[in-house]
Amino acid sequence: MVEDRQLTLRISESGVILIRVDPIKTASAAGDNEVPRGLDTMNLQSLARARRAAIAIGLTVASVFALAGCGSDDADGKVQLTIAIQSQDGGSDYYTKLVDAVQKLHPDVKLKTVEYPSDQLGTVLTTQLQAGNAPDIIYGSPGTGNTNSLGLYAGKGYLVDLADKPWATSSIPDSSKSLFYSGNKLFAIPLDTVVVPLTVNKTALGKAGLAIPDTYDEFLASCGAARSAKTAMLNVAGAFPANAGFVGLEIAASRVYAQNPAWNDDRAAGKTTFAGTPGWIRTFQVIRQMYENDCMQSGAEGAGGPQIFQSVASGRTLGMFGPSAVAASLQTADSKNTYQFTAFPPDTAGQEYVFASPSDAFAVNAGSKHKEQAISVLQDFSTVDIRNQFANWAGNVSLETTLHGAQVPAAFSEISALLTNPAKSGPLPSFSWPNGNVYQKLGEGVQGLMTGQVSPEELAKQLDSAWDGR
Repeated sequence: MVEDRQLTLRISESGVILIRVDPIKTASAAGDNEVPRGLDTMNLQSLARARRAAIAIGLTVASVFALAGCGSDDADGKVQLTIAIQSQDGGSDYYTKLVDAVQKLHPDVKLKTVEYPSDQLGTVLTTQLQAGNAPDIIYGSPGTGNTNSLGLYAGKGYLVDLADKPWATSSIPDSSKSLFYSGNKLFAIPLDTVVVPLTVNKTALGKAGLAIPDTYDEFLASCGAARSAKTAMLNVAGAFPANAGFVGLEIAASRVYAQNPAWNDDRAAGKTTFAGTPGWIRTFQVIRQMYENDCMQSGAEGAGGPQIFQSVASGRTLGMFGPSAVAASLQTADSKNTYQFTAFPPDTAGQEYVFASPSDAFAVNAGSKHKEQAISVLQDFSTVDIRNQFANWAGNVSLETTLHGAQVPAAFSEISALLTNPAKSGPLPSFSWPNGNVYQKLGEGVQGLMTGQVSPEELAKQLDSAWDGR
C-alpha cells in the first residue's frame, strides 16, 4: 500500500481552527492487513510524502507549518494562539475536544490547533523553535527520552518556567518530578496518566479456547494452541520502531523494573548497563523465543502500524502492545468485542508490573508574543474538570488517580491493583532516557531479534552505546 498525504483545514464547533496532514491511500492490495480508514492512525509516513501532497495544492508542508506557527492578532482584534498537537489516534479527536472546551473559557482569544504527523512532531517543532516561529503552546512527551520530549526544548531555554505557578506545581506527581523539571525550572504540565498495557481481544481469546496466561511459560504454551485456532497471540509491528519499542519495554517491565524501579537512575550513575543486566538480556531472549514459537503473526518482522488494529479486532491476532489511548480507540471503534488490559506475563507469578505515566504534556513557548494569554490557557488545561474530561476522551486514567489515588475507570479494573500500587507500576522508563536514540535503537533491535540480525547481547551493547551518545 502506498500513501500520500492531503492537507485538511476545518473549523470546530467552537470556532477552533484545525490544520491536519492526513494520509491518502493511492493504491492498496486486498488482504488481511487492510485497515479501515477510521483506524489507520499508526501508519506514520515520512514528511517527504506529506510535502508532495501539499505541493499539489500549491503549498509545502514546511510553509504550512510556518504559517500556522506563532500566534498573531486576528482581523477582529482577538489574540490568536496556536497549539501544536500530534496526530490523534484511531480517528479520535480528544485534543480537539480539549481545545474546544477551553476555547469557551476564553472568548477574547482565538485558539488554533496545528496537527503534526506523530513521527515528525519533534523534528518540525525543533526547527520552528530555532527559527522563532513555533506555536504558542506545545504538546510533547515529558522527560528527554523521545524525539518530541519537552525536556529537550527546556534544556535549550525554549519553554516558559512555570515553577512560580501553584496550579502548575500541584499538577506534578512526586514520582514524576524528574520528568517535568529541569533543575528548579518546571517546563510543562501533564493532563492525564497514560497506561502502557498489553491489550487483549478477550472475545476472540475465548473463541480460541484460551485464557489470559498468568506466567510466560503459560503464554508460550498458548502460542501453539492459538495457531491451531488460526490466530496468533500477539500482533507486533516489527518494521515500526515506535511500536516495536513498546514490545521491549512491556516485556522488560517485570524482568527489569519490577526488581529495580530505579534502574534508570543506576544506569545514569554508571552503576549498571543494559549488557550487565540479566533482566534486559532475558527480555530480548523472550522476544526471540516468541518469534520462533509463532507467538506473533506471520511476517511480524516486516509489519507496519496499520495492521495492528484490524488484525486484533478481527481476531486474526489476539493482543497488541501500546498506550491505553490507542487501545481505547480500538475499543470505541469495535463494539463487537470485549477488550481487557493486562500486564505482559512475568516469568514468575506475582512479578507483574505495568507502566503508567503522567503524560500528554503541554508547555508554553518562551518565544511566544502572547505568553501571558498562553499561560492562562494552559492554566485552564490543568483544572480538575478539564483534565478528567480529557482523560475520558483519550481513554486514559485521570491524573487524579496518580496525584490523589482516585478510582481508576472500569476499563482498567483488571489492573487497578497494579496501577494503585507504587511497587507494581511506574512511569514509562524511556521518558527519562538521555536521548531519543536509545528508544529508536530498542525498536529497531526488536526487529533485528526477530530476523536474527542481532543477538540479545549485541542489542544490549547497542543500547549502551546509544545511551552514552556513541
